[in-house]
Amino acid sequence: PFAAAADTGRPVIPIAIDGTREVLPWGTWRLRRSAIHVVVHSPLPPREEGWREAVRLRAEARRLLARSLAGAGPAGRSVM
Repeated sequence: PFAAAADTGRPVIPIAIDGTREVLPWGTWRLRRSAIHVVVHSPLPPREEGWREAVRLRAEARRLLARSLAGAGPAGRSVM
């Protein structure tokens, strides 16, 4: 998606979703009631075309997502 964004000039919109592991715990299909938090970040427009720009967009998206999930509990401590 980052390469497509860089090549087409379209922005990437990072979206952080936290709490899904509490709703659907690992190894089970039994749903549990729990809050899910969603943060939609501002679009990240590409500055140029090419692979280096795709890598820059990916790094910036990861940085934003990590910051969003930093205080979110155990699931928020590892991003991508």
